[in-house]
Amino acid sequence: MEDNEIREAIYQTLTLDWTLMEMVSRENVPWNSPEGGGYKSPDNSVVPMMAYDYSKMSMPIITIQIGDTVRNGFAYMETTIYIRCYNSSQKSHYDISAILDRVIELLHRVPIQLSKSRFVELTWQTTSSDSEDEAYGLPYREARFILERV
Repeated sequence: MEDNEIREAIYQTLTLDWTLMEMVSRENVPWNSPEGGGYKSPDNSVVPMMAYDYSKMSMPIITIQIGDTVRNGFAYMETTIYIRCYNSSQKSHYDISAILDRVIELLHRVPIQLSKSRFVELTWQTTSSDSEDEAYGLPYREARFILERV
């Protein structure tokens, strides 16, 4: 199973929710065209971790990161998924805790469609306390999920 397929399934689940998009959208430039105009659709606040560019995006931002995959038994596998919400020191109308609460509500115990797996479900495990990203110097919180599949 491709990591990109997992990212895309999570991305679609998050960006189809207008409540979440209202919480994160701002005048952010699109992640896939950072030199473009100042307009962004709300879903450009949810990005793969590898596409995150602090210098070109306004806050808050939700990132999707795929962790390790562990095989448990013959066909059962678990993949760790990290969903981070970054915010600037100026903060936005919604704080990162409220945004992550909405992400958890959208993803916990929700079946996800992937092409080569029969049963796929995300299970929320934990949410970190407020932390600061050492590379960007930005506050964030992280929710960790386990993607279970057969």
